[in-house]
Amino acid sequence: MVELTSPLLRVEIAPEVGGRIVHFVDRATDYDFLWHNPAVPLRREAPGAEYDPNFFGGIDELLPNDIPERIAGIDCPDHGEHWTTAFDIVKQTESSLSIEATLSQIRFKIDRRIEVAGRECRVHTRLTNLNSGAIPFLWKLHAAMSIKPGDRIECPATSYTAADPDWSRRKGTGLWHGETVPEFDGSTEFLYLHSLADGWIEWQRSTRRFRVRFDPNTFPFAWYFASYGGFDGHHVAILEPCTSMPISVNEAMGLGQCPILAPGGSLETDYSYEGTIDEN
Repeated sequence: MVELTSPLLRVEIAPEVGGRIVHFVDRATDYDFLWHNPAVPLRREAPGAEYDPNFFGGIDELLPNDIPERIAGIDCPDHGEHWTTAFDIVKQTESSLSIEATLSQIRFKIDRRIEVAGRECRVHTRLTNLNSGAIPFLWKLHAAMSIKPGDRIECPATSYTAADPDWSRRKGTGLWHGETVPEFDGSTEFLYLHSLADGWIEWQRSTRRFRVRFDPNTFPFAWYFASYGGFDGHHVAILEPCTSMPISVNEAMGLGQCPILAPGGSLETDYSYEGTIDEN
């Protein structure tokens, strides 16, 4: 574990566990904004492991896919390779960390700098395609939040589309007006949010806020998955800015709704996480 601090914030990162942000703690109140699965310890899983039974929480990233599928002739495992990849530490200071890794199957090199300042954790990531051919892919941020009935999820999206009728309370496509967490009734929600006016998605509870900021040119969609007790009894909402829609990379590529990285090409972007508590 690597700890980064500012006077207001403590962030703990596990480079060897997919570079995961494990804790995001307001130092004045010692409140951790992130959800953790009480049944799953923090550990590095074997490449190709199934994701859902090993879902730990915190903030991880999914790359280059979500569901298992064959992309550009490469077999990509459940929820991609990123979450099971160990990152090497390049440089570390009290408030910043630089890490790197290369995904063994898809051959994407990842260079990432994480910096804590004020109440923000700022991230800069560069992806480089080391293959001799172009590769379509999905890249998704994956922030797990503890929830209670009455909490709000806000995002400047115009519309939603139900991602999977078996996991979605809402059906089809409709206008998005945010989500109020309902009483826990054993259901789940799974939506694609699209037509974003700006790049952010936020959890709210009274005086507490947790916002994910991102470039909507890189992440034009914001997925929302929540378990109101229906996924292994969990009470969790996951804020998921994503490059692609729908869940299959091959299907999204056919619709022109996923990025494609040319051989030797790179994609760089900035995103951040901010937690605020106003008790006044």
